Amino acid sequence: MNVGFGTLNCGTTAATAYYLQLSGSLTIWGGGTFTMGTVATKMPADSTAKLYFDCTSDGEFGLICKDGSTSLFRATR
Repeated sequence: MNVGFGTLNCGTTAATAYYLQLSGSLTIWGGGTFTMGTVATKMPADSTAKLYFDCTSDGEFGLICKDGSTSLFRATR
């Protein structure tokens, strides 16, 4: 999955279990944004967000953030 000059946002609704499973890498290109909660809208304490890579061997896939990309992960404690 590639995010370039666009935005991929995880929801931030209370009491929700978010789950994104990929059989490949998630690449955030320059100008692209990936968020799982933001400074203004944090992931609620009663919600979960999982990013799962369906790898057959260690290190096969992963999250790749290229120069000029933005990735935000914020949660309520």
